[in-house]
Amino acid sequence: MFRILRHSNCRNRTKQLLAEGRHRRRDVRQHGRRVIIPLAADFLSAQQQRGPLSQGGLNLLMQFIAQLRQLSGGKPTGFKLCIGHPWEWFAIVKAMLATDITPDFIVVDGAEGGTGAAPVEFTDHVGTPLQEGLRLVHNTLVGVSLRERISLGCAGKVTNAFNIARMVALGADWANAGRGFMMALGCIQAQTCHTGRCPTGVTTQDPARQRALVVADKAPRVTPAALQAEIVSEFYFTAFDGVVGAAANVKTSSPFAMVEYDEKAEPGLHLLTFCVLVLRNGFTVTGESACASPENFDAEVGRKIARQNAMQKIWPLMGYELRSQLAAEARGDVNHDIGWAVRQAKLGKRVARRGWNAAGQWVTFSPGTENVPADRFWAPANQAYAEENGGYATVFSAMTLKNAQGMIVLGWVPSVTDLLMQDWEIVE
Repeated sequence: MFRILRHSNCRNRTKQLLAEGRHRRRDVRQHGRRVIIPLAADFLSAQQQRGPLSQGGLNLLMQFIAQLRQLSGGKPTGFKLCIGHPWEWFAIVKAMLATDITPDFIVVDGAEGGTGAAPVEFTDHVGTPLQEGLRLVHNTLVGVSLRERISLGCAGKVTNAFNIARMVALGADWANAGRGFMMALGCIQAQTCHTGRCPTGVTTQDPARQRALVVADKAPRVTPAALQAEIVSEFYFTAFDGVVGAAANVKTSSPFAMVEYDEKAEPGLHLLTFCVLVLRNGFTVTGESACASPENFDAEVGRKIARQNAMQKIWPLMGYELRSQLAAEARGDVNHDIGWAVRQAKLGKRVARRGWNAAGQWVTFSPGTENVPADRFWAPANQAYAEENGGYATVFSAMTLKNAQGMIVLGWVPSVTDLLMQDWEIVE
């Protein structure tokens, strides 16, 4: 450890750097405990500085990385750092160039990450912020032609896809997103990780506190299959198609309108692709994709990107719906209205209200036509009609109710209470 001070020479008034630290005995005997280094000198030069931050020490660090790679059988070897003083990182790069030894990867952390158990005043102020640190590391490696040999990762409050895209745009090859998953498991940022007494059980080794972490409650996730099941239909068109369609509507609505659109006037409209996804609940979600150059435009790629952008808007909506549903089920208060009940009945499921007095009742949807025997009808008029027609009656698509007596009521009509209440649920 070195303590860097600014010292003034009384003779020439020039500023110098004063480095104080622990030296070997012979160094103390020869030079004393104070080593005076001019400001213009290379602080990390092996001839002028023999401490742990010397260039020779950093060369040994590179050799240690090579030794680790050899002893591990060629496994990727690297390190993680948070940029402090830029010259410290420049010295590491200088050691890479001197030894021709490079790590396989470097993970750049920022002041935002890795300090969850630190004092509050240090949480966001230890080191360089991630964006500045990552940019410095990437640009330095590019400048010395080492970027292709080293993979760059990053970490620091990366919680969503936009954060990942931003870090990749700044030069990262991947991003570590630990904070979002920690909070998904129940982390409350109590800053007690180092004590082993995390109240949520995320970082504790205490079996009594680990019981607070119920993984089964945090495990449900929105899957790609569930997201795809929400999409009923999809449509694609370009901006040019939209302009032509709008012009055609104007011309159709007014016989006197003279609307003609020149395709050559706006060639860029062909480069803007839209995707419209129609969901099961009737809502539509749109996504777009734009290409900068006509020579690189690919219609299939444009549709793919537009669809991906549209689907990204569905993820948070379905996540919110899932968490709300799980929370309601945990409370025993599932807020499902009559609309939800009808949709579930059309899918072939049996639904019922918790507020119904009689037990064993349910409602479902009978699609198509069905010949129902007379003894299954609840209403006397339906029974009489069936008996007059050979003991059977043809029933068309309708809502069907099974009452507590096991009888079928065809053409069920919900009451006003059934329409207003939100206690519908699926029954087996």
